[in-house]
Amino acid sequence: MTALDTIRARLAAMPVRPGALVGLLALVLVGGWVVRGAYRGMYAEPADRLRADIAKLEGELGRSQRSVDDASRLAQKLRSVTDRTLGGSVESVDAELRRSLNRIVEAVGLVDATVDTETASRRPSPARRGLPKKGSWKKLRDELDFIELAAWIAGEGTFAQAVELVDRVDAAPWINRITQVRLDPKDNGGRFAIRVRLVTLFVPGEAPETVADQPYDAQRLAPLQMLVAANPFRIPPPAPKPVVAAAPRPSPPAPKFPWAQWSLTGIADGPAGSEAWLTNRSSGESRRLGVGHSIGPAAAGAEMLAASGDWAIFRLGDRRFRVLVGTNLNDRTPVNE
Repeated sequence: MTALDTIRARLAAMPVRPGALVGLLALVLVGGWVVRGAYRGMYAEPADRLRADIAKLEGELGRSQRSVDDASRLAQKLRSVTDRTLGGSVESVDAELRRSLNRIVEAVGLVDATVDTETASRRPSPARRGLPKKGSWKKLRDELDFIELAAWIAGEGTFAQAVELVDRVDAAPWINRITQVRLDPKDNGGRFAIRVRLVTLFVPGEAPETVADQPYDAQRLAPLQMLVAANPFRIPPPAPKPVVAAAPRPSPPAPKFPWAQWSLTGIADGPAGSEAWLTNRSSGESRRLGVGHSIGPAAAGAEMLAASGDWAIFRLGDRRFRVLVGTNLNDRTPVNE
């Protein structure tokens, strides 16, 4: 039986009087307040504190779990990065980088090729700008995020080899960034002095599980075939001069007929009619022309029309003329139509 039940029982056994009733009611109220205060002090308030502590611990546990999850996720992401590096120390990365670049140079076929590396550059963490300089944060603040190692390739080859060299370096499975490509053309773009500079990075102390390596896909160069074939470094030969057709040479003028050398030496009547006898004073050649016969060029000769007495009449073109015996065919007397 609780204290409250005891009070109720005593009240029930007491005779009811008005003054006593008021006192009993006051006693009941005071008793209830005392009991309520005792209950809160013994049970309710500790339970509230416990619930608050539990809620606080649950919040901290949730944050811790998220931190664990984030740490696992970041560890996987870091692993994906380190698996694309060439090692976890300057020495191992330097050796592997030289080996990889020499394999690329050999595959491309450069002449007089050289591969070399430069001094490693240590990159401090950006956390130096945000984390405290003292206490437990100092180690994280001073920790190196990654280290860069630069290298270069030099050699001689064709424009196609230069393009393939750059593409093979760019397609390498390990992390790299090409910082310089220099081409010095020779022989009008037939050969080039080639120099390619690049940089790779690695996380110190985080070596990859296996060194990244994969065969090169030559189909990567297919979209560049037109550029390679055009070779923008080649100076095109001058355009051929247009061939100008030579003007046809005029035909040499036909030699003039030597009219003055043919003399009319006589007029005779032959079986076919009148004849004109002609003699070439230079060659001694003789001609006997009947009516309708011609002397001179084939298409423009002088046709004899008639002969009588001391005269012979000829037609040359659309003109008629007569020649006296003893004169030459150039001594012409026009005949009126």
